[in-house]
Amino acid sequence: MQAASVKKWSRPLSNDDPVCSNCIGEEYLKLQIEASPSVTECAFCGTDAKRTLSVSEIAAFVSNMLEEHFQPTASEPDGLELMAVKYGDEDWYQDGTPLKELLEESVVVSASLAEAIADELIDDWFDWSTHEHTHGDNPHFEEARADTSDLGSAWFAFENRLLRESRLLDAGGLAMLESIFGPAVDDQSRNGSVITELTPGEDNAKFFRARFFVDDQGLHEALRDPEAQLGPPPSELALAGRLNAHGISVFYGAFSTEVAVCEIRPPVGSNLLVGEFHPVVPMRLLDLSKLREVIVSSSLFDPATKNRYARTAFLKELIERITSPVLPHRTAHEYLVTQIIADYLANHPSLRLHGIIYPSTQAGKTDSHNVMLFHAHAYVEQNAPIEDVTLYERDDDGWDFSPSIREGSSQDEQSLTHSEADTRAPALRLDRSSLRILKVGAVKFTTDEKPVYVSRSR
Repeated sequence: MQAASVKKWSRPLSNDDPVCSNCIGEEYLKLQIEASPSVTECAFCGTDAKRTLSVSEIAAFVSNMLEEHFQPTASEPDGLELMAVKYGDEDWYQDGTPLKELLEESVVVSASLAEAIADELIDDWFDWSTHEHTHGDNPHFEEARADTSDLGSAWFAFENRLLRESRLLDAGGLAMLESIFGPAVDDQSRNGSVITELTPGEDNAKFFRARFFVDDQGLHEALRDPEAQLGPPPSELALAGRLNAHGISVFYGAFSTEVAVCEIRPPVGSNLLVGEFHPVVPMRLLDLSKLREVIVSSSLFDPATKNRYARTAFLKELIERITSPVLPHRTAHEYLVTQIIADYLANHPSLRLHGIIYPSTQAGKTDSHNVMLFHAHAYVEQNAPIEDVTLYERDDDGWDFSPSIREGSSQDEQSLTHSEADTRAPALRLDRSSLRILKVGAVKFTTDEKPVYVSRSR
């Protein structure tokens, strides 16, 4: 929004000069001016009988905003920079945005009004004991890192209660999770909503799962019932994972064959069975990669914005922990907090989620993602039973590895891949035509190298 053109006045401006909402483009400040009891002529545009705030009152709002969201940069070089300027040929430029320019952008005002507000702020920052300006004669500012200390302390206490006092989610823990994840229903990232909606039949509505086998017998058995052997395990065989407790069967998958293979870390020489699972119902998935890039769109002048920035900064830290690589020594006990988060999200009435999308640390690429579908949506549709499985065919040169399956008639009794007592509706279907067997020939690692520095005691 463009600020109104400024009327030229013959007298110098003062900190008591009234400013109307026509001269301010920032919406939150406009509302504060329009709620003011003072009605007078604006000193900047000349509009009469308008509600106004004085320059000093507006400067007070600006000062609070700067304190909450910005930090001053060094007004002079020091340390190595000072040495480089003093004894070298390097020039030094102050970091950040000049105050007047920052005011024009954040308050959305004309240059003359920005100058009046800046002058008022600089006067307020003058230290009469030292006769110096707190932030220098020409202050520059840069965005400050959001303060997550309060959220971090509350989260630490929440984790401590879960790990050392009670496995149940108490009222305090529920409120903690709601404050962090509840707003996700409206959260937006640069790539749109943090909730991805998948429609059956769309190109991106497919999940890949892989399983490795070290002998032909295991592979043969898997092909006799791929829905059961490649799909999620029955509850009695479900081990504790990053996002599920022991005995809770969920669906872990990937958005590509490559990522699915990386996630199971197969040994060299094994055979991999890979297949595509397609949703048969519309799905809502919370994308953790987008959730850690949430955009805060509220005004910097709104006191509530500070907490919103703190939440988004804390989300980045928390999601980094949730999606950190799984190391062999990790125990189910260490997954308790992430399992509680998953249970909370699975039952949230407003989010209405089917599962979670999260980045793959095993694949090591920014566009590599996994998916976890909650227990209620991890049931695989049953297909016709398989009558015969063949792994080898004989040709002139001997036996050739050529796996195939023969399905029975659709009228035949269907294979029961889950307990007959399971009342869940199917949410996934295995596309048997997508089944592939991959031979693992080699495993490649990427590493970051750091030298070990050796020193000796004198």
